[in-house]
Amino acid sequence: MLFENRQSSGGGHPANFELINKENGKVIEEFGTIIYYSDKTSDNYVLYLSSDSLDTLTLYNIDNRTKFHYSIPSGRLLKTVSASSRMYAELLFEEPKEENSILTLTYRYLVNSEPEKLDTDVITIDLQTTNKR
Repeated sequence: MLFENRQSSGGGHPANFELINKENGKVIEEFGTIIYYSDKTSDNYVLYLSSDSLDTLTLYNIDNRTKFHYSIPSGRLLKTVSASSRMYAELLFEEPKEENSILTLTYRYLVNSEPEKLDTDVITIDLQTTNKR
């Protein structure tokens, strides 16, 4: 069971998420703030930034409890969050698109010293690879 924990009501803070065993109530995995989760019966996964430096995107497959890591160019998101009005890196990501078991995730980042001039980049994930045990 994916549990959502809101830090404050109406405060604009993203929620924190934990995966909890619904049989015994024990925490299986703590994600913190997430980018996206899929609750489809065939693809159960969570996407989140798994490093304090914001350089690693992780896909956690809920069904087989495996993690897959994807690199983001060093400092790109941290610089964007620090220098622009975007307070949370997770909010730089658009809703992922899935087609033929390929997940496409677009995110925005700061191009130069102009705090509101953003460019986009894409991360592509083959969901068939992440579903293998």
